[in-house]
Amino acid sequence: MVVFIIGCFSVINTGNGGHYYSLLHLAKELPMEYKIIVIGDFFPNAYKKESNIDFINVSVNEVDTFKPKEYLQLHIPSIVHAYDSNSAIFANKIAAEFKVPLVVTKPGGSALKVYAPVYKNMVVFHGEDYDSLNNRIFAKPKKLALIANRVATPLKTAQDKRLNPFESCNSSCIKIIRIARIGKAYKKSILQSIELHNQIKKRFTDRNVFLAIVGHVEDEQVFIDIKKIIQDTASIELFVTPDYCIEASQLIPYSDVVVGTGRSFMEGMSYGKFVFFPVKGSSIPCFTTEESYDKAFYKNFSPRLSTTDGIDPLKALNIFYDYLDSVKNHDSYNKWIVKRFDENHEVKEGAKRLVEFYQNLSPENQCIYLKQYAWFKFEKYISFLRGKLKKILFV
Repeated sequence: MVVFIIGCFSVINTGNGGHYYSLLHLAKELPMEYKIIVIGDFFPNAYKKESNIDFINVSVNEVDTFKPKEYLQLHIPSIVHAYDSNSAIFANKIAAEFKVPLVVTKPGGSALKVYAPVYKNMVVFHGEDYDSLNNRIFAKPKKLALIANRVATPLKTAQDKRLNPFESCNSSCIKIIRIARIGKAYKKSILQSIELHNQIKKRFTDRNVFLAIVGHVEDEQVFIDIKKIIQDTASIELFVTPDYCIEASQLIPYSDVVVGTGRSFMEGMSYGKFVFFPVKGSSIPCFTTEESYDKAFYKNFSPRLSTTDGIDPLKALNIFYDYLDSVKNHDSYNKWIVKRFDENHEVKEGAKRLVEFYQNLSPENQCIYLKQYAWFKFEKYISFLRGKLKKILFV
């Protein structure tokens, strides 16, 4: 049995993150027995409708007194798989107690600091993390795989059961959706979505444009700020109630354009929508083209992407206008983006790759941790010398 451990700690998590759904969809595709266990001090909203998920109520500071066998008497693992860095410290104890292999998935985010805990068997979502860990001199995983974030193939009829945020829109309206938690982490991307709405409205004066911003309120002040910005714009609306926010991806079929990061971006791809991702150094998000896709994929379609990565949002926006003007171009884009989804993000392929990763794992020496700051300083010094050497050789 594979026992998945995922954290939900009030000082760290919101309980609404996309990685909860990623794990759920991935686990259901595995051809083996599994159990998902949430460990933390509250149960995530993302799993409220799931009846077969266990909950271990502990605080993040109780790792030293945590006794795995008291909680896992009914679920004896053959592999323990932590699905985030916060739960990994508990999962490490569980794997050691049962003398079984540990796998840790790092689900997106910026690259780990060099002094952060690293584990023997690790899975990462994007190329930025893979290169960061694989290129280390010390404290690097013994077994490392890049298995991109995965999304279940969409149920085309799921939206029929949902409230429609675009109910008031006519058939020619250009409908934009941004699904994101209303908080500091996503404020800039929400503001970029608002500016995208404004730009499209200027370009297509003969058509209505509507932006639906859907997400749980994580920060009340950010919510107030956004409400003030859009208060005089009838064609932009916030949808923050659970009726809209839980399984919000089911609202995507109602839209034409999706502005997304990470998982929400991939969900937009799965439905063949026009997809945009946020970019630092720009007032608007970037439309996804063949030119920009690989660069965005490398960083998990995250807000860490920048115009300095060779991304040109204004050029991409004009390409989007060309697609929107032509039904033929629209159809070709739909086929291309769905093909990319099937190749890189479809959950069944991800499950196959994970099963392959599980082969020949060893239970010994699970955590590779640089406890001494001196090691950190030494690795930084080596990186500094490498940089100097490159300058000398290539001047």
